[in-house]
Order: sequence, then C-alpha cells, then structure tokens
Amino acid sequence: MSHPQAESVIKNIIREIAQECASKGHSVSETMVAFMVKAIVLDARNGFNVDRTLTKNDVQKLIKLCVDRLLDPASPSLETIKMQVYFDMNYTGRGEFLEEHHRVLESRLAPVCREITDCRARTAEELDSLYRKIVSYVLLRSGLGSPTEIKVVREATAALQSVFPHTELGTFLSLLKKDKERQLRELTMIVTGIRLFNKDCEKGGEGIDDCKYLLLKQLFKIIDISSLLQIQNIRCELLNMNHLKEALFNLRQHESFLNIIMIEPTSSSLIMRADASEHLLIKPITKCNSSTQTDTHILESNIVKSYEWNEWELRRKAIKLANLRQKVTHSMQTQSSHMRRENCSQVYLPKKVATQTKRDNSSNVPKPQVYMAGIRGGKMSTSTNMILVNLTRAVDES
Repeated sequence: MSHPQAESVIKNIIREIAQECASKGHSVSETMVAFMVKAIVLDARNGFNVDRTLTKNDVQKLIKLCVDRLLDPASPSLETIKMQVYFDMNYTGRGEFLEEHHRVLESRLAPVCREITDCRARTAEELDSLYRKIVSYVLLRSGLGSPTEIKVVREATAALQSVFPHTELGTFLSLLKKDKERQLRELTMIVTGIRLFNKDCEKGGEGIDDCKYLLLKQLFKIIDISSLLQIQNIRCELLNMNHLKEALFNLRQHESFLNIIMIEPTSSSLIMRADASEHLLIKPITKCNSSTQTDTHILESNIVKSYEWNEWELRRKAIKLANLRQKVTHSMQTQSSHMRRENCSQVYLPKKVATQTKRDNSSNVPKPQVYMAGIRGGKMSTSTNMILVNLTRAVDES
C-alpha cells in the first residue's frame, strides 16, 4: 500500500471511530482518536503488524478497541493519552515561544513603528508629537504599563529623556529606516531597564506588576489544589494489576512532562554559559604607544629678558603704551575691515580708434522723354503712320 493510500485509510478509521463515540454520547477530537489508534497499533498485545496491510477484520478490531478505550471512564491509560495530547497541543519550547511572541509583537507594532520611521517633522509641534509617539512605542513594546495612563507616560518620558533628549530628534530623523528601527529597539531596552531599576529601588515602577505578589498568589492556589488531590482514605482492595501498571505509567508520564518544563530554564542558562567566548578566560594583552621628553636644563634659568633697572626706561615704555591707545597701528582692524585683503586685477585700457562704414554718393542722369506723332491717324482710306521722336537729352548736356 502506498503512502497516500495508507493515510486515506487511517483518516477513514479515525473518522469512523469519532462518529461511533459521538453516537454513544461522547464527543472526542480527531487528535485524541489519532493518539489512541497509534497507542493500540504499537501495543504488541493487540496483535497488529505495522509492516503488513490491515485487513477488514483488523480494521473492525481496531475500531472496537479504540471505542472501548475511549469510552472507559476508569482507564488510567485514557488519562495518560489525554495528558499526552494536551501536552503536545499546548507545550512549546522556550525558543519557539519567544520567536512567536516576538513575531506577534512586531506585527502589532508595525503600524506604530512605520509611522515613526516615515515621519518628516519640521515644526516644533510635529517634533513634540513624534517624541510622544516614541514614548508610546517604548511602552507598547516593553509591555510594562499602558500609554493611556498619565503616571506611566510621565515616568517613561523622564527615563527616555535621560538617554534620548528632545534635541536628538534631528539626528534621529536623518538616519536610515533600518537604523531608526534599531535605535527604537535599543531605546526600549534601556528605558525598560531604567524603569525596572527604579521599581526595585522603590522610586518608580508605575504600571509594572508585582511579580512576587503574583507568584505567591498562584502558589497558594496550587497548594489548595494539591491538598484536594491528597488521598483522604486508604482502603485495602483487590485491584487489577493492569490498572496499577497503567496508573504507574500515568504518574511517570506526568513526572516526565514536569521535568521537561522545569529543566528548560536551567538548560537554557547552561547553554548560554557554554556558548560564552573562551577568550574571556585569557588575560588580555594591552599595547600602547607612549613617549617621554627629557628637558635640556633641569633647573630653570630665571632670567627675565625684559627686566629694566632704569626708572626712566620704564617711564619711556609706559608713555609709549599710553600713546598707542590713542593711535592707529598697522595691525589694528575693525569689524568691517578685518576680512579685507590685497587683490589685483588686469584690465584693458580704452583706445581711441575710429572706423567709417558708410558714405553718401549720388548720380544725375537725364530723364528719358519720347514724343509720339501721328497717333490720331488720318482718314479711313489711309493707314495711321506714327512717328517716334526721342527728346532725351544727352548725358554731357545735363
């Protein structure tokens, strides 16, 4: 039988067992039925062989055994299987739990983080609004207090201002988006540490739950429940040996699950210590560059070159200094002239040059004149004879 066919047969068996139990008034989940089928098939006393294909009789036998076990209220093995199902469905390792928690937290805080990283604040009001959003993000990410409580917001704002003052918003806005997200996570851890320290010193800690009180409260509840589980009456009865074995299996299974839950924090801490760097055990070798200077003359000479013994020379220097106060020296500058400096430039001097590009000229020619004679014509019997007389004067005559 191929793997898909085997899965189809198992699903049909599980579905039929669940329907059989439901018809008898007991509702069971398919996960519970699957665990029971696996336990019965792997039990050698039931005579099932996992290497061969189940026949129709084997299927009916398996269904009957599963239904009987699931409907037996006094069976310790049923309680053991229920415990296994509950543990398998609800227990997650420390690493998986933290990864899932961080994933859910990041998905919920994504809009707030995006609103902060994409902000382009310019005015003072916009910068104040951005700072309040950062405080709210720190509170939401740490989970220690609500952003709607005034005392919690004031304490978180004071802690944030000690490490991230309002004047640093300009530098924060100039960062890249990834650097902004990284700085927000760092600020969250620092502010959370400050608030926890203040809580331990009893100088703050608004909105932070008292873990000691909560643990003691849950401990008292567990003690009350465990007192109810103690055996009140011990009676000597003849019990079935198989029931005793199944009850022992149930206790051992319960103990095994408790050990898994209890040993995980210890193993996690040991793993962290084992992963620590071995170089911390080695004495560090430090190197530095240093220099010393030896004076040529150990003793000071104590010779004042500006010393004058002559009183008149001292008076002359005093008069000179007094005169300098009222005179302008070469090194004296003003607020407007201290930036002046010498500069030179080369220019081309203008030249007196004239050019002529236009001249006037004229010419006088005779006007052509032509006289036409005989245009009127003669009689009808004679043809018209027109004579042209050129009256234009010669050039030299004009």
